[in-house]
Amino acid sequence: ITDHAEKANFIANTLIATNNQTAHLSNRRTEALVNESYNAIINREINVPNTAYTCPREVKNIIARFRPFKAPGPDSLVPKELKNLPAKALVQLTYIINASIRLHYFPEPWKVANIKMIPKPSKPPTEVKNLRPISLLPYFGKVWRKLFKKD
Repeated sequence: ITDHAEKANFIANTLIATNNQTAHLSNRRTEALVNESYNAIINREINVPNTAYTCPREVKNIIARFRPFKAPGPDSLVPKELKNLPAKALVQLTYIINASIRLHYFPEPWKVANIKMIPKPSKPPTEVKNLRPISLLPYFGKVWRKLFKKD
């Protein structure tokens, strides 16, 4: 894979293939967690307004606003690659985001960050107090967040 478009297509096809290959598998722990979450939602009678859901066009518009060469998070994806996602991948990502909204669940991998220490201007980087941490989060989580925080 040599360019961003090829990488985006590879990711999209891998996501789709993985989803199709594992659809028939059963995992009791996961099933129990899903059932527990489902029952909690049903028992509390939580209603998610239809306006909370998104569509591929809105996901694409959010991705388009990311600066193309920003640093990647733990997933190693950069916005330039996300901007080249094929329509199938945007639909799959939208499906995941809408399921997350419906189940009131934010995927764990989207919460993991790479922490980088950046030296403060005009200060020697040899002392910890002269460094500031920044968190590099996965862009899929940033898309999800931007759906609810219109900035």
